[in-house]
Amino acid sequence: TFLTAVTCLGSCGIWISFSSSQPIILGSKFICGLGCVGIVYSAILLQLEIVGTKYSHVTGLLLILALALGQVYLGFTLSHVEQNDQMVWCWTCGPILAFLLNWLILPHSYRWLIATAQMDEAQDQMNRMAKWNNQPFRSIMEYTQPLPNQSAEVQHMWQHFTVYSGCSFTCGALIFAIVHNVPEVTGSIGMDLGILAISDILAIFLDLAFGSNR
Repeated sequence: TFLTAVTCLGSCGIWISFSSSQPIILGSKFICGLGCVGIVYSAILLQLEIVGTKYSHVTGLLLILALALGQVYLGFTLSHVEQNDQMVWCWTCGPILAFLLNWLILPHSYRWLIATAQMDEAQDQMNRMAKWNNQPFRSIMEYTQPLPNQSAEVQHMWQHFTVYSGCSFTCGALIFAIVHNVPEVTGSIGMDLGILAISDILAIFLDLAFGSNR
């Protein structure tokens, strides 16, 4: 998911920069919005599965701060460096392709591996995460049965993180729209925020409906 999101955001941002067709630009902006959402949810996944409970809220705040600072950087810096809207997309989305190198260190979701019956790989990933968090290794069989209160805890952290990350994204995006004064960008931001809101609602609904089966 992370790699797909980064690829969509980076490649479509570059495509916007060199395209002169309005339908292509609008479609690419839509895919950029999906890429933003994918990166947000990948960050949530990493927070829930890799970082220990003791530091999960601190990590969440750092991720939120990164989102907000990214938007402020876009608004206050790039608007003065490059006045062309399409070149702003190029300056913003180009460097993010470097994050594709992260696939070398990011572990897979062991829940997804369990769901797809990749038990050996799931056990390896669980051992890797336990080592990072200085915790004892646990058997994969513990996660094939419902765990008490796990759904409620995951749901609470999911809602808490997405609400604050959505607020920080909104504030940063509004700063960019106001400073850069580009109506097309304002509309694109609204579309991205709509995708984010719908994804939040869907994720919470799915967690309520199927969380007890994790």
